[in-house]
Amino acid sequence: MKVQKAILLKYIRNDIPAFVIAGHDLFAVPTMEAYYQAAKETGWILNFKGHESSLTGNE
Repeated sequence: MKVQKAILLKYIRNDIPAFVIAGHDLFAVPTMEAYYQAAKETGWILNFKGHESSLTGNE
């Protein structure tokens, strides 16, 4: 959980839009699946794969 909190704080500090899905949320998995599908359909999935290190802070 510390990594997720660090990522969120990094985004907030850099004024980058972000949203949080809690694992205990009934709609967490369907929300992530729908977002991933939309990203694939619009071509944004390429950005996810290219920025894995920036998401984890291992730049």
